[in-house]
Order: sequence, then structure tokens, then C-alpha cells
Amino acid sequence: MRHGETAERLAFFGDKLLTQSIASALYSKHGLSMSTGDMSTTAARAMSNHLFAKLLPDLLRQDMVNATPKGREILERKHSAGTMVEACVFLVAAEFGGDDADAAIAEVGAFLLHSASAAGAHVADVGNHKGTLLELTQKGVPGTLLSTRVGPEGIDREFEATAELDGARATAMARTKKGAEQAASRKVFQALIQGQGRSHLGGAWSGTADAPVAPPQAYAPHVTEGSF
Repeated sequence: MRHGETAERLAFFGDKLLTQSIASALYSKHGLSMSTGDMSTTAARAMSNHLFAKLLPDLLRQDMVNATPKGREILERKHSAGTMVEACVFLVAAEFGGDDADAAIAEVGAFLLHSASAAGAHVADVGNHKGTLLELTQKGVPGTLLSTRVGPEGIDREFEATAELDGARATAMARTKKGAEQAASRKVFQALIQGQGRSHLGGAWSGTADAPVAPPQAYAPHVTEGSF
């Protein structure tokens, strides 16, 4: 099922169901006590392909786990794991429906939220670049993340995302909106670490594109060298 368009189509709907179940679990646990940025970050961490790949044996039957690629590029395995999980969620809803299916999907959402929260305080721990970018913008680093559909309507349609953060800008294209936004976010972190973007007095971006560290000055109004 992981090969071809069928799994991607099923995963499209499963993604929406999982997002809803995670949002419900987040509200049940925290109510309105969290900031918008923290809510976005926590939900994004719970929906990351990295976390799906890590938890795959707990989410799917062993034969399904065995069907995900092995010995390939790790990002491909993560994407395949995410597609598998999301497609299965939709199949549960479509094939069974009713209260039992709703309860099962709600349980998966609560499990993912708990696992994401237990993984650590920073979204980059599970490789969610979009979540990290959104968290930084909520905390004061200037930036935006926009995406648009490009190409013809239908299954061949692609998405283009543009990420801007602390003066750096990057674009990326992918078959899904999520994929384009994740790729653009990672590329803008890479650009910042390579020295692009705003210049800061006594500080610079460090770390890696998968674990970026913003200088304290990025959260403050821009002051260029020589300014008074």
C-alpha cells in the first residue's frame, strides 16, 4: 500500500482525523492554559513523521511495521511511516466508523500527544522544522511560513512553501503542503546557520538545521553594527 498514490490519498484524510484527535487531547489536558505558540509546537511534534517512525511498533501490527522500507535513507523511512499511520487511521474510520472507531482514533491522538511531550521540551528533538519555526516566531523572532498550490489540478499538483525567519528566506516544493512547509523551514534554518539573514551584535545562529539555536539578539528589535 505504501507504493503509489492510494496510500497518499488515504493518508491525506487520515492526517486530518489525527490532527483533530490530537487537538482534542491537547484541550482535554491543558484547556486554554497554553500559549498559541506552545499549542502549535506541541501539536506539530505529535504529528511529526520522526515520531511516527519511532513509535511504529506501538501503532501498527508487526506485518505493517515490516512493510516500511529498511536500509534506505532515513527520511524516506520516516515519510513511509507517517503515510502508513495516517492511512490506517482513515481506514479505521472508513471501514468501521461509529463510536468504537472514534474512540480508537482518539486514543491514538492522546498516545501521540503524550509521547511527544515525553520526548523533550524542544520540537527539533523529533525533527519537526515547521514546528520549530512557528515556535520561534511566536516567541518574537520575525518570520513567516506561507504555502500555495502550484501546477495543474489533480494528483500531480504540488505545493510550494516559502519560509522567512530573522531575515533569511528559503523556498521548497513537495507533493504535500506539509512536506513543502517542512522542507522550506529546514532550508531557512540552514541558511541562517550559514550566516544569511540579519546581522546581530555579538551573536549568530548556531547548531544544525535539525537543531538550530537562535542568538538572544534574534528575539529583540534589529540593531545593526554602527547603529546608535
